[in-house]
Amino acid sequence: MRIIFFLIIIFLAVPVAAHSATVDIPVPFTSQAPAVNWKEPWKNACEETAIAMIAAYYAGDRSERLKPTTARAAILALFKIKNKSFGWSLDEDADKIVKIINNSYSWQARVVENPSIPDIQAEIDAGRPVIVPAYGRTLKNPHFRKPRRII
Repeated sequence: MRIIFFLIIIFLAVPVAAHSATVDIPVPFTSQAPAVNWKEPWKNACEETAIAMIAAYYAGDRSERLKPTTARAAILALFKIKNKSFGWSLDEDADKIVKIINNSYSWQARVVENPSIPDIQAEIDAGRPVIVPAYGRTLKNPHFRKPRRII
């Protein structure tokens, strides 16, 4: 089982029915495999991809999607930073992701354990994207494909 993300006060808006106002934070999207190559390192580039999207947003990119060449370069640069800081690995915990962000960018991140819905809403209302932990297969995202079985 792979948990895709954890909460760092930085990333995507979470729709919540009880919240009356709608806030749109235009973080540009990219797949973690921007060239549609799902072999390593792309198979496990989810944390780096989230950082790359947010970095683009804070750099002023308001496009709907990152260009594949731009996304690929940003993700690979983050792999270099991560590997230099912590060594090679497939997954990083929230504390390591926060260290990468806080040591590499002008914007800052923090881990919030067990945030409430109002906590998340307050960050979004303030225009700060939020990364939320999610196991992709349970979200019923039509773009999330089942893994292929190898026989």
